[in-house]
Amino acid sequence: MSTAATQPVVSIIIPAFNRAELILETLDSISRQTFADWEAVVVDDGSTDTTSEIVTRCAATDSRVRFLSRERPPKGASTCRNLGLAAARGDLVVFLDSDDLLGRDCLERRVAVMTGNPRADYAVFQGLLFKQTPGDLEFVLNLPNNEPDLCRFLRGDPVWQTTGPIWKKSAVQQLGGFDEQFACWQDTDLHFRALNSGLAYLKRFDLPPDYFHRKHNLPSISQKGFNYREAVVSTLQFCIKAADALKSPADADKKNNLRSMLASQVQLALANRHFDLADQGIELAIQNRLLDFRAKTLWRLARHCHRARALGIRGLARLGNRLLRPYRPALSLGIHRLAEKPDAAGRAS
Repeated sequence: MSTAATQPVVSIIIPAFNRAELILETLDSISRQTFADWEAVVVDDGSTDTTSEIVTRCAATDSRVRFLSRERPPKGASTCRNLGLAAARGDLVVFLDSDDLLGRDCLERRVAVMTGNPRADYAVFQGLLFKQTPGDLEFVLNLPNNEPDLCRFLRGDPVWQTTGPIWKKSAVQQLGGFDEQFACWQDTDLHFRALNSGLAYLKRFDLPPDYFHRKHNLPSISQKGFNYREAVVSTLQFCIKAADALKSPADADKKNNLRSMLASQVQLALANRHFDLADQGIELAIQNRLLDFRAKTLWRLARHCHRARALGIRGLARLGNRLLRPYRPALSLGIHRLAEKPDAAGRAS
């Protein structure tokens, strides 16, 4: 077992905000690991409930648990993760949300993969969705296909979620950590940069899922859902960064996928009457030459159709959606039903 005076093999970094109801369960999933040489770095984002007291009590009984407070702006999960990364003592890191859980052999399996592949900067694994108890849903994040991972992220089909990878700490530092200006989509941005930078990685989707991603209605630092203005803003921020990184003629296919993501976000903004954000998305697509003349005309016409609906003219919103439909991807949101229902350990029964 590691102590505060020794260097653990792997650091689990957990941002937390008002998570008193669930943080103990998250920490318990770490304490039950078959691999014992870890530390859990919990970074509090200004909680007003008893989160800090709960984590402090855990730290008093297990020196592998460390509690930090965010002492600088901006508020948010990305800042907390970056602070945790800076404080991490392990050469390997895993980013875990404060409401999610690790499968019992998660760390043992991941450390073994990284040890057996010393040239890998990171390795990624599948997770399962759950509501109350691991195994109560039959959905996995995510399934492999023949499409390049980078292209899937660019069209809004995340191949893995925040907890999917185990990283060399130095690799995340090389990427500059998480972008602290994002209200959400921070993990997609980090994973895009990792893929686009050419870091060496393994995708071990041949192994059973080893973590559990909770779906609930409780407030979260970053999980606000795709109908919130902040989600569209963050996605547009991501698209701006991605478009700036995709300047080579060889990036044509990637830019087509980026256009698909923008089409989805423009339609989402229109459906929620965020016309300023829809305009930003359309102009972003035009400025980066993602649209030909016909597409520019159709996207702008779709915008006018939704504006007419907002003024009380019925029927035109459906026309606007039809105009954008050819440009939108068949979006899976990274969730697929398993052929067999998993048990609480993540195995298909």
